[in-house]
Amino acid sequence: MSGINVHVDYGANAVSVNHEISDKSDVPKTKTRSPWLKHLGDNIRRERLAKAISQQRLAEIADLNIRNVQRIEAGELDILLTTIIRIRKALDCPLERLLPKDS
Repeated sequence: MSGINVHVDYGANAVSVNHEISDKSDVPKTKTRSPWLKHLGDNIRRERLAKAISQQRLAEIADLNIRNVQRIEAGELDILLTTIIRIRKALDCPLERLLPKDS
């Protein structure tokens, strides 16, 4: 069988084994969460649960996307003061109960 040259085309799914690994990754790094935003989200969740309101219902009342409510409660989304006020109105609570205390 000498002299036979076999070539297999793996197409677009082929991976080069000679490719050097780089420190530069196309995968976005996890953004460091602000402790203030985390506390804000915790306070919003606490008030929402105390009133037995689902995230979906809070999103509807405050005119927000459900995913944004989830991200706000997780402390992953930096939000405008106007959004905090919409959430405050939807939860019918004082603003002071939502805003984190100074550490």
